[in-house]
Amino acid sequence: MKKLFILFSLTFIFLSCSKDSNNYYNPYLPDVPIQLDINLDWPEYSELRHPGGVHITHIQGIRGVILINTGSTYRAYDAACPNHALRDCSTLEIKKGDIFAKCVCPDDGAAFNLHLGTSLDSEYQLKTYRVSQSGNRIFISN
Repeated sequence: MKKLFILFSLTFIFLSCSKDSNNYYNPYLPDVPIQLDINLDWPEYSELRHPGGVHITHIQGIRGVILINTGSTYRAYDAACPNHALRDCSTLEIKKGDIFAKCVCPDDGAAFNLHLGTSLDSEYQLKTYRVSQSGNRIFISN
């Protein structure tokens, strides 16, 4: 009976998860394939070796990919502002040494915490990518 209860509970939990929630689905940001391989030994990624280090690459993603060393793990987000349809101003801006990314569109201005990908000013959170690490290599994908 106990095993049946556990099985039922796990099934309910898995079925109740939905990709249509604000945490996962954003009508403004399309899904684009991404596969990045970052070697931390390369000089261009040296800031990522230290907690709080942030690097933005513009070669993949919708508006590029933001990668941050949180001190305990690496997190990756798309650099597109999630609050509105894509337009010229919808690339997030990060000031050196800051852990917040800000939407620079005049009618927005929402700030996002790069450690969490969330904002108090925004309906949507940042588009998150999967990050895995093997030695000094970081792999980002979706």
